[in-house]
Amino acid sequence: WSQLPRYRVHPFAAKLGVYLSQGGQARNQPWMGCFYSSSLVFATEALSALDKSTKSDDPNVSLRVTAGADGASLFDKTFVKGAAGPFGSDFGWPELAETVGTEVGAAPPALQFHVKGTGSVLASLGMRFVPTELIGTPTFKGLLVQKSVQAYDAVKQQCTGDARETAESGQSVCVTIQVTTADYQQGVSIEDPLPAGLEAEDPNLSGSGNVNFWGGLRLASGGFTSRWFYWMPFCSRTTRADQVAFQCSALPPGQHTFQYVATANIAGVFALPPAHA
Repeated sequence: WSQLPRYRVHPFAAKLGVYLSQGGQARNQPWMGCFYSSSLVFATEALSALDKSTKSDDPNVSLRVTAGADGASLFDKTFVKGAAGPFGSDFGWPELAETVGTEVGAAPPALQFHVKGTGSVLASLGMRFVPTELIGTPTFKGLLVQKSVQAYDAVKQQCTGDARETAESGQSVCVTIQVTTADYQQGVSIEDPLPAGLEAEDPNLSGSGNVNFWGGLRLASGGFTSRWFYWMPFCSRTTRADQVAFQCSALPPGQHTFQYVATANIAGVFALPPAHA
């Protein structure tokens, strides 16, 4: 989008540029303050293309932001090629009121932007605050764990068909576990107990079936799944006789899918225990 001429003056281009330059979604993650290394490459390419489309790949522009009748300075910076960024100014409420010459709680004066030079500057205004009343309800929304069993196509190495309740002895099935979380979770363990008549295939053993790359593990986040590109957070799988477990360093908000192949080895009627995280 950043290389299309019609988006040079589109307001979303500037908003996305600010979002990427400030770290994107990664800035909301408590254990890291930057992009994943792979995402950083794409963000850098997008910002570079945006600079070229706005003729700001070799800038020499100064930006001064003022407020109030006396023109109190809130931000003053000159941007040139190669300068590290982003840049910003932070003010507490009493300090801001004193700087612009107003009372705390009064309507703030309008901001004035003074720009001189060549190039473009992306600016944003944010606020951090503490609510006057504490939130009485829990903010943790928990995890939703869903499980289904399908037929397994050994030729295509993929799950196929609708969810099923029966399997013939010796038949391979595909077990899918979907974990949905509304919050960013760290140190997540997903455990799926096996019924007596089902044996999970260990991807570490030669010749075992894999429904996806890397030992049968498929991690999908935000509707995007790739067979060849895997980003942090990392997940690992443990296969035992009585259960299959996945350990993830973290799970971002969204839906995450884990799959493995199992074989029906004993005839009979067995209860399928639920998976839990």
